[in-house]
Amino acid sequence: MDEPVVEFPPLKVRDIPRFETHDPEGVNQFLVKMVEGTKKASGLIFNTFKELEEPELAKLGEEFTVPAFPIGPFHKYFSASSSSLWTQDRTSISWLDTQATKSVIYVSFGSVATMHEEQLNEVAWGLENSKQPFLWVVRPGLVHGME
Repeated sequence: MDEPVVEFPPLKVRDIPRFETHDPEGVNQFLVKMVEGTKKASGLIFNTFKELEEPELAKLGEEFTVPAFPIGPFHKYFSASSSSLWTQDRTSISWLDTQATKSVIYVSFGSVATMHEEQLNEVAWGLENSKQPFLWVVRPGLVHGME
C-alpha cells in the first residue's frame, strides 16, 4: 500500500480509490469495454487545461490515438446551479463571508465517491485537529448505510 504510483506522483497505492464490489470480474469487463469504446471515439474532452496536466494529456495521446480537447475548467463556463443535480445550498455563504480570505478548508468528495463510517470519522477528526475553519460537503449516500 505504500508503493508509489509511478503514473501519479506523489500518490501511493493507498491513495487511489478502490471499487468495492462482489463482482470484480464484472467491473474489470466494464472497464475493458469502456477503454475499448473510448479508443473508437473521434476525440476526448477533458475538464482540465493543458498547462495543468500537459504530461498526462501527452500520455493519453499515446494510448488513445484521437485528439484530446482540454476545455476546462468547466466551472468557469457554467455556474454550479446550472450544472448540478442538487439544489444549491447557500446557508454557509454568510458564515464564509465572516472568514479571512483563503483561510477556509473546503472538502467535498463529489457525487460518486463513497466511504465507510470509520473513514468519515477519520476525516472529521483530521479537520477538527487542523484547528482551521472548514466547510465540508456531506451529501446523502456518501457514507455506506447512512443517509
